[in-house]
Amino acid sequence: MTSALALGDLEARLAAGEPLTRGDLERLFDCPDLIEVGVVGEAALRRRTGSEITFCRVLETRDGRVPAELQAGEIRIVGDPASVDDAVALVRQAASAANGTPVTGFSLAWLVDRVGTDDASLTRVASALAGAGLTALAEVPLDLPLEVSRLVKVVAALREGGLAIHRLTITAAPQGRTRLDFVERAEQLAREAGDIRAFAPLPRVDPVDVPSTGYDDAKLVAAARAGCPSIERIQVDWQLYGPKMAQVALTFGAGDLDAVAAVDDPSLGPRRSAVADIDRQIRAAGGDPVERDGLYRRRG
Repeated sequence: MTSALALGDLEARLAAGEPLTRGDLERLFDCPDLIEVGVVGEAALRRRTGSEITFCRVLETRDGRVPAELQAGEIRIVGDPASVDDAVALVRQAASAANGTPVTGFSLAWLVDRVGTDDASLTRVASALAGAGLTALAEVPLDLPLEVSRLVKVVAALREGGLAIHRLTITAAPQGRTRLDFVERAEQLAREAGDIRAFAPLPRVDPVDVPSTGYDDAKLVAAARAGCPSIERIQVDWQLYGPKMAQVALTFGAGDLDAVAAVDDPSLGPRRSAVADIDRQIRAAGGDPVERDGLYRRRG
């Protein structure tokens, strides 16, 4: 087993701005001392973005409807429309009521399934979606069966059509060290494509047969922060993983909380509003909370 003391050099190298190797990340992931792992993850976080922790209130919609009273920094269209025309219609409806709030939506997996990976087709569809009011594609899953070199070209084609591409995700992933494969893919894609603002390394679907443990999830967050210097924020989904895992992740190198509730429960009172709760969680983890919008711009 890896000695906790063996991670001291990783912290020093991160503080000096030196990149870590795959072997370094495996040492980090294999270390049994979570405190030491957290120290390395936090060192990488402080080196990259200091004490600032961002969060975004996200309103998810499947039918394009948006309430009149909107507190969200992002309107996200979720689900897989039957066709590109249906997607354009959903975007147009959401954008008409967005009042300036960025509208994002859809996964690259859905887009590739409908359109393929031909550059010209992707640019054409991206232009249609952007013309209807979509500002960014919501997810770029790294577990798509595409080489990073192809993903770089796909991202370029979508950006040429007018869509921002900021967020990398993982739909499902095997357990153990193989999860580090996606950390390497994320860093390579961000380095070659540029302007990747966030990477959510925790899978959105947990395997039923071998579910992940909180220990491995925390280590993966630290490895992602240490192994992806080209990405501004390592992200955790507040709605998907809940406040307990989110707060742990903040102490292991996460720098962004996504999918915070956009509508407060009035019965809980102002001290338990979504923003107040997030503020407490971030400050308890030693961070300075900053609210952002769906394009990763500071709000307020």
